[in-house]
Amino acid sequence: LPAPEDREVVREGGSVEAGHGQLRRSAEPAEGGDVADARGRARMVEGAAGTLSWFSPVPSLAKRQVWRGSGSGTTERMSVIRTLFVNEDLHGRHVLGTQAFEAALRVGLQGRDDVDPRFLRVGPPRLAGRVLTHTVPLLHGADLDFHHLRWFAVHARRTRRLIAAELAQRPADVVHVNTHAVTLGAAPVPVGVPLLLSADAAVWDWRTMSSSLPVRRHSWRIYEHCRTLERRALTRAHAVLAYTEWARGRLQEAAPKANVVHLQPGVDLDYFRPAPHEARQRHRLLFVGGRFRDKGGEDLLAAVGPRLGVDVELDVVTSEPPRDRPGLRVHQLSRTDRRLVELLQQADLFCLPTHADTMSFAAMEALACGTPAVASAVAGVPETVGDAGMTVRPGDVRGIREAVDALLADPAALAELRRRARRRAEERFDARGQTARLLDVAHDAARRRSAGLSASSRVA
Repeated sequence: LPAPEDREVVREGGSVEAGHGQLRRSAEPAEGGDVADARGRARMVEGAAGTLSWFSPVPSLAKRQVWRGSGSGTTERMSVIRTLFVNEDLHGRHVLGTQAFEAALRVGLQGRDDVDPRFLRVGPPRLAGRVLTHTVPLLHGADLDFHHLRWFAVHARRTRRLIAAELAQRPADVVHVNTHAVTLGAAPVPVGVPLLLSADAAVWDWRTMSSSLPVRRHSWRIYEHCRTLERRALTRAHAVLAYTEWARGRLQEAAPKANVVHLQPGVDLDYFRPAPHEARQRHRLLFVGGRFRDKGGEDLLAAVGPRLGVDVELDVVTSEPPRDRPGLRVHQLSRTDRRLVELLQQADLFCLPTHADTMSFAAMEALACGTPAVASAVAGVPETVGDAGMTVRPGDVRGIREAVDALLADPAALAELRRRARRRAEERFDARGQTARLLDVAHDAARRRSAGLSASSRVA
């Protein structure tokens, strides 16, 4: 289920403005009682799989066309495509990336007159699904319980049924699913409906990143079924949108015939923006991560521990709070809480020495607020940080300490990194620009469907 602040029901005639995962009712009704800004009425429905999911249906605009001007004074006719955005949200408060993805997408859709969007969240399963995906004692530790295969099969079936129920109520021209992990089974959409998949890693990469289940000698063979399902899912999609270049390479390797392109998600640059620092006596560091240990929180405490409460303060936003100590402040905030933005704006450094991550929305939001990052050189994280911070090896406590000490000791370098951070966010992470790129791919998929082109004629 969405967070409580997302549950406002828009009554008849109220217009909807979507942003930061919220739906806000407008004071003025739309013309003819319809919903303004092509956003639709919100409702809670029970999907075919028996799971309550969040929908934002909108009036049908499939037959509408809009005319868009160009610099030469001519106009271009564009069809309005009905797009169903499906967002996997299975892990609750411990994994916030999918919520950040949807929030940025909603922001990017504001003011767009060439798309008729609605949203579906695939939330955690009910009891039967939890039982079917539960680990098997003794066998799990030896990586012999086929846990991940069962997980993919159960959630792919649930996702397929929820999408089918929604499309039965009102068809879509294009379906977009984030992430591809919930599509590893039978095709999640009917034949002929273009499917776009967003993905941050191949499934084997997530398996090898697991801190709770070591990779055994036989794990690659056990995982062969998962890799086969993934290859089929990626290949049948019109396009696979990889979060990072690292992910693009890994996904292309997993499915050589798939149409994989790099399309990084964005953040709302109007919401996440720099602000003047308040007067302070100590340097301020910030850590944001639902899983404190997996995200390197213990390594960060070990690295800066001697300075905590002396000349450094550390703000930690997590659902797994560490033991209290001087100079440490722990916050349990939702990602829509304004206090999180204030922490990002006021920090001197954002620190994420994670052990296992493919990329970091929190790092993107920090850079958008003009806060440089010290993060691990793992998977696609260095692509996010770029020239706006420093990266260290995962688990390298000494490296974290040296990076933090060096940056805090050089105010001029820190000021330059702040400028680079915002500039990098503007160039790479603008939610509106990245959503426009996604919609270009969606329009291409819809045009090819209308023209009856075969999958073999796809282009990136």
